[in-house]
Amino acid sequence: MANLNIRVDDELKKEAEEVLSELGLSISAATTVFLKQVVRSRGIPFELKLENYNGKKEEEQKID
Repeated sequence: MANLNIRVDDELKKEAEEVLSELGLSISAATTVFLKQVVRSRGIPFELKLENYNGKKEEEQKID
């Protein structure tokens, strides 16, 4: 089994641990779930978006 060392903001780690604890998961288990989904979907398992030049996301742009 491999070790994975990552650096994250202390507050982000604390908040993530609280949420994951409620789900019954450790950060290690959640990371394994994420990596399995990356492999299964052959990409990031959620949508990544950039804001448009005016600070609005594309779907908000269409409403205006």
